Amino acid sequence: MTHTMVLAAKAVGSALVIAAGGLAGFAAARRVEAELREVERFENALLCLSSEISYALTPLPEALKRAGSAAGGEIGTLLARTGSLAGLSNRRSVSRALDLALAEVRPQSPKAVAILKELAANLGFSGHKEEVRYIEMSIDRTRSVRKELEGECRRKARLYRYLGLFSGASLAIVLL
Repeated sequence: MTHTMVLAAKAVGSALVIAAGGLAGFAAARRVEAELREVERFENALLCLSSEISYALTPLPEALKRAGSAAGGEIGTLLARTGSLAGLSNRRSVSRALDLALAEVRPQSPKAVAILKELAANLGFSGHKEEVRYIEMSIDRTRSVRKELEGECRRKARLYRYLGLFSGASLAIVLL
C-alpha cells in the first residue's frame, strides 16, 4: 500500500467516525425534541377536550376519543384508547381506563402522563362545568411544563448535537 492510500483510508475513516458521532448526537437531540412535541400535542388535546365537553356537551368517553384523534401522536393514541375503555357501558372510570391504556401505549412525555393521571382522577364524577375547570387547570399546568421544556429542549438539543460532533472529532484525532 502506498503512502497516499494510507492517508486516504485514514481520512475516510476519520470522516466516518465524525459522522457516527454526529448521528448519535442528532438522535439524542431528536428524543429531547420528541418529548416537547408530545407535550404540545397534549395541550392541544386538552383544549379540544374542553371544547367538546363545554360547547358540544359530548359524553366524556367520546370527547376523549375525539380529543385524542385531533391531537395525534402517542398522547393522542393514549387519550383515544382511554376514551374507548372508559364509560358506563364498560363499567370503568376514566382513571381505571387510563391505567389500562397505559399498559398498551407509553407516550414519550412522562410529565404529560403525570398531568393526565391527575386529571383522570377527577373526570367522570361531576358535572361538565366542574370537569371543564379541572381541564383548564391541567391546561395551565401543561403550558408551564411546555414553557419549561422549550428552554430545556433548546439547550439540550444543541448540547447533544455539538457533543456528538466533537466527541466524534476527538475520537478521530485519537485514532489518527
